[in-house]
Amino acid sequence: MDTDIRQADVCGYDELSEDVRKMLDASPEHVCSANGNIYLVFRETVFILPDTPAGNELVYTVTHGGKGNRFRPGNAQELFDRVLNDPDYIPDPSLMKQYMIRQPRKRCIAVLHSFSPLDRDLYSYVISMAPLETGDLITASDFQTAVLIKDLENQSADDIKEFIEAVIGTMEAEGITDIRAGIGHAYTEITDLRSSYSEGKQALDLGMRYHPNDQVFVYDEQLLERIVDTIPEEKKKELQRMILSRTAGNRMSDDMLETVRVFFQNDLNLTAASKQLFIHRNTLNYRLDKIKKDFNLDLRVFEDAVIFRIISELSDGM
Repeated sequence: MDTDIRQADVCGYDELSEDVRKMLDASPEHVCSANGNIYLVFRETVFILPDTPAGNELVYTVTHGGKGNRFRPGNAQELFDRVLNDPDYIPDPSLMKQYMIRQPRKRCIAVLHSFSPLDRDLYSYVISMAPLETGDLITASDFQTAVLIKDLENQSADDIKEFIEAVIGTMEAEGITDIRAGIGHAYTEITDLRSSYSEGKQALDLGMRYHPNDQVFVYDEQLLERIVDTIPEEKKKELQRMILSRTAGNRMSDDMLETVRVFFQNDLNLTAASKQLFIHRNTLNYRLDKIKKDFNLDLRVFEDAVIFRIISELSDGM
């Protein structure tokens, strides 16, 4: 990290301007930004750092460094945060009642991560832009990662994916790019959300390795990727050499790759795929014939389609 707390300017609380003191008094974490600086109050001492990504990350680390410790949650957000990060924690039923947390309740975890530098923590962006519904909560695991606890009692898995895509789209419209998300399986018991959290992180990791151009990755839709990922690296390299020799080094154009993606997305249905691609069915057959010639695999045949899909996953994951 470029900025160190020891490099911060220090002053007394009474030395600050009235406007800055008002902003600090209104902040639950006693932090505010003004005049190109970040002001952080600790007891009666005020630390002043530059309002830069490095400065923001340092302040975030200082203010959130105690997360995961054994404390009594002061609200629903802290309780869920404790559930996700402390494997031994079992929520007190009286606390859950106090914070109006329903149980059992169908929920899942979505892990959002920024792969580009941020001016402030991703949690702040998500909490200000995501249209949360009753039962939804957002917490954070680090400066560039936000965690959404999504209530799915009246929603499907497709709904959560569309919701996250919409949130990412909103952030992109505001110039916040390179956001990706992994969605874990839905569970009804609150302590099982630890599994959903782990799955969300796994989905994000697998998605970035196998499909880096996509934005949202769903753990329950990654069975093939998870199977391929269990293959040892040496065996993957051996299979890749075999694939390259079989295909004689043939590579597909972007149009052909999109054709295959849409064809698979439509469950090998020629009519549906050609409509989505806005091409004639005969044109689609022509492209599939070319793939058969180049790769010796007919994607209209289920077994060949499965082999091709595995080959493509191996190639993407190398």
